[in-house]
Amino acid sequence: MSKLMKRVWWIGAALLCAWSMPAHAVRCQVLIGGQSAAVINLPDIVPTSGGAASSRLNQPLGLRCGRFAADFDSGDYGLICLTLSTGSGGSNGQSRTLAPVGNPAATPIPFAMYRSTGTDPWSWTTVTPSLTNSIYFKYRIDYYSGWGFDSNYSQWTPYPGSVTVGAGINVTNDFDLTPGTYSSHLEGSVYAVARTSIFNSCENTLRGEPFSITVNATVKSNCRVTTSQIPDLSFGPQSQWNAEHDATTAFAVQCTKTTPYRIGLDAGQNAVASQRRMKWQGGADYIRYDLYQDAGRNSLWGNTTAAPSDTVSGIGTGAARDYTVFGRVPAGQNPAAGDYLDRVTITVSY
Repeated sequence: MSKLMKRVWWIGAALLCAWSMPAHAVRCQVLIGGQSAAVINLPDIVPTSGGAASSRLNQPLGLRCGRFAADFDSGDYGLICLTLSTGSGGSNGQSRTLAPVGNPAATPIPFAMYRSTGTDPWSWTTVTPSLTNSIYFKYRIDYYSGWGFDSNYSQWTPYPGSVTVGAGINVTNDFDLTPGTYSSHLEGSVYAVARTSIFNSCENTLRGEPFSITVNATVKSNCRVTTSQIPDLSFGPQSQWNAEHDATTAFAVQCTKTTPYRIGLDAGQNAVASQRRMKWQGGADYIRYDLYQDAGRNSLWGNTTAAPSDTVSGIGTGAARDYTVFGRVPAGQNPAAGDYLDRVTITVSY
């Protein structure tokens, strides 16, 4: 008799232990910037320096969570883990990448997702979530905390206003980027559960409603003259004007990859029609001169973009390219002695 009672009591204790730590399903809706299907449009990247560039945007993260009130126990402990996929743009093995839209030849741009304060990297996972690859919330359910019930679900926000989700691009050379639109669609998963005791692992939690984040970025075309101070095109001191006098100067232009551009040189400050002239600094006298695209002085270099154009054209590679300006003073002039100057403006159109 006692043996039978002891056996029955042992089975009852085992059942009691199993019942004392139930896991209740928690249903959560994730809102990023107020949307469950969030879109993060990063600020445009306009290459300007050939150096480091960044573009980042943070959005507030909110949760609406609950479970059937009939299963809701005051005093329960909960854990919610939010995980994020690699994204449709793929990765380079070290970071997620934004894929070019409509231009498969362009190189994808590395980017990062951030969690918590917007600076902590939010890595991706295809396996069981952990606290290291998730945004997670721990909470304690209390009937008197102000979290009320509706007819089906309780609704509350564990961390009101204190969590942000961000996306960001950091590159070492902004002119290495190809202009265009880039995008990646990331799928998120919610793992959430409530139990009667504290637990610190996302493993074995129950999967909840999915969410998504689409990250978009645009790289703008740009060109710049990289020579900070272009050397003067100096014909030097001259005393004989029965022969031509030649001189050169040079500058460099850098344009974003695949960007068509044209370089024009205006007529200067003292031109008559299209004839450039240097002005005597001591009075109203001038010396005519011309600027050319080639060493043979056959193709004039002007600022007319319409056909027939006298500008110099190119396609950007992301690297700076050197250009030489070939100058010539025609023979047969008889200027007064003194210094003659003109200023020509370079225009890069793209």
